[in-house]
Amino acid sequence: MFQEVEVANGAVRKSPYFELTRDAFVLIVMGFTGKRALQWKIDYIKAFNRMEATLYGTQAGRSKQLGNVAKRILLYLDRAENILFTEEIPLNAIVGDMDKFRWFAGNLGYLVFKEDELLKFLKGGSK
Repeated sequence: MFQEVEVANGAVRKSPYFELTRDAFVLIVMGFTGKRALQWKIDYIKAFNRMEATLYGTQAGRSKQLGNVAKRILLYLDRAENILFTEEIPLNAIVGDMDKFRWFAGNLGYLVFKEDELLKFLKGGSK
């Protein structure tokens, strides 16, 4: 597959890219090599997928389970995984880090800056 990508100075070129399934990605990024490594990776992926299906069931089953959710609670853990405190999360809330927030905001056409980044930019420190 090929997709046009923009490069420095506004030039456009076609570059190859590959769309991978989750399983294909895992197969590639696992660093094991050798005669039996490929079969081990395949067996691992199959076992993981079986475990995931057992835990979550079908997509419809997951949606049905979420419909029965009364509360969502975020747990804050210490390094030993002891609960430090909890926080109730609204059912329609998305929990994520700053990178995920920037991604969501960017897809909606917004730019997200930290205050110090914006001040530096406005003072001409970054272009």
